[in-house]
Amino acid sequence: MSGEVSRHMGRREDLRFLIGHGRFTADLVPDDALHAVFVRSAIARGHIRQIEVEAARAAPNIIAVLTADDTARDNISNMVWTGSPVRDDGLTGVESQRPLLSGSVIRHLGEPICMIVGRTRQSAMDAAELINISYEADEEVALTLGELKGPLVWPDSPDNIASLHVLGDKVAVEEAIDMSAHQVHLDFDISKVAACPIEMRSALGAIDKNGRLCLTTSAQSPFALHGELADLFKLPKDQIRVLAPDVGGSFGMKGTLYREDALVVWAAKRLNKPVYWFADRSESFLSDEHARAVCGSAILGLDDEGMFTGLWVEAKTDAGAYLSRRTKGLLNNIGGVAGQYRTPAIAAELLFYFSNTMQTSPYRGFGRPEATYIIERLIDKAARQLGADALALRQKNLIAPSQMPYQTGLTYSYDCGDFPKVVAAAADEADYYGFARRREQSEGRGLLRGIGISNPIEVAGGPFKQVRKDIACITAQADGKIKIDTGLMSVGQGHETAVSRLASDVLNVPLDQIIYSQGDTDLLPEGRGNGGSAATVVGVSAVKIALGDFLSELNQLLHQLQGVR
Repeated sequence: MSGEVSRHMGRREDLRFLIGHGRFTADLVPDDALHAVFVRSAIARGHIRQIEVEAARAAPNIIAVLTADDTARDNISNMVWTGSPVRDDGLTGVESQRPLLSGSVIRHLGEPICMIVGRTRQSAMDAAELINISYEADEEVALTLGELKGPLVWPDSPDNIASLHVLGDKVAVEEAIDMSAHQVHLDFDISKVAACPIEMRSALGAIDKNGRLCLTTSAQSPFALHGELADLFKLPKDQIRVLAPDVGGSFGMKGTLYREDALVVWAAKRLNKPVYWFADRSESFLSDEHARAVCGSAILGLDDEGMFTGLWVEAKTDAGAYLSRRTKGLLNNIGGVAGQYRTPAIAAELLFYFSNTMQTSPYRGFGRPEATYIIERLIDKAARQLGADALALRQKNLIAPSQMPYQTGLTYSYDCGDFPKVVAAAADEADYYGFARRREQSEGRGLLRGIGISNPIEVAGGPFKQVRKDIACITAQADGKIKIDTGLMSVGQGHETAVSRLASDVLNVPLDQIIYSQGDTDLLPEGRGNGGSAATVVGVSAVKIALGDFLSELNQLLHQLQGVR
């Protein structure tokens, strides 16, 4: 492609962000909106004995103090994900139902118990201090490398296993490893992390003039939330609108419907007033979905020549107290454990455990970094065990270009790639073989110096099994500007710049004549949002196709009106 798109220019959206002209959820709160604050559980596991709310309800400027009794009275369903609580061992998986407000059982620290709605945020915060909750606390549940300790999170899950998956031919892998000249064992523990976007989660619930439920929220997948809200409230989608304006970071955490999103919409309908909530940083750590939290063991077999013969992985993921549709990142991406290497036989057992913690979700790779971590750590350990050079051991096991397309030992098939060339170029750029000299120089100055190698390979445009489609709509406005409604969602990546430049180049119109629009479920029937490294591959491709169709229709219209081609 030539023209403006191919030339480097600054990001189009940066100036309005820098001068305070962004349109985040907080910028769209009407003056008459009520403000919500949540009282959350102070224990990780137990039962609620009593909730005393009378003093809070009598506090100045308080409109409502809502509990699980109120959601039950309004027949508000629990949030439940029924996608795949699968167990390959034949036992039945558990569908963990998540109440919007907890009224009896507490399953993790920070569960919302009371929703206080006031005329101001400060009045709601003051009233929250007046609420008294008494608990009967139980022993907590924690996932460790050795065993899962503690009582059951869900009575129907007698071993606290949320789901169990076996992938690959386990018997063939065990035989290959048993017959190997060398066996390398690795125990790994990848810690739990929490995303920390600049803009914390926020949500504004309202009822429009036609009586529809409206949610404005900081989210990366507004169309997914649209469907989840419709399911939760048992309404057709055309009775709900979700709007995600500018979003200040996500990293995967803002991709699903949270309890607070549903609660502000419910409260807005109940009170017939807009209701706004936003999390402060401390509340975010309690209420945002967590990520990673994977531990387990792996075995790599090698022959006398140092060639990989088989790989077995057993990984345990702390799924938290509730499953969501986005819990199983490692399951979706465990094929990445094959890396760029010719390991003929690979199998894995993935266990997702319930625990008394916040549920997990994607974060920066959604299982791909974990898979890469496992194989690369194994190779480093194998090099030390065999007395081999870590780079040379990798290079001799790399898939050659002549072997493409290549079916890996687990899940993935690679269509192309010159892995040896890339690794050699990286080694040259890093002066890998000069490292010993540099380390010696550092030691002479009392310093330590290390070097590491990693050959990650990741799915782009995922999920790999079936790419989710995206939609774009091009409109010529009466003022001569071109409006682009897209199903993709920028949360800081600069999609507005990429899409606008593409349109400017294809249509040969000035960049300032392009209007970029995202995150409104009223404008498109669906959209894939943000995630899976697919915005450019899928979302921008949809825009390009739509631009081509737009030009074709424009030419046909000109031909009809003027008789020209």
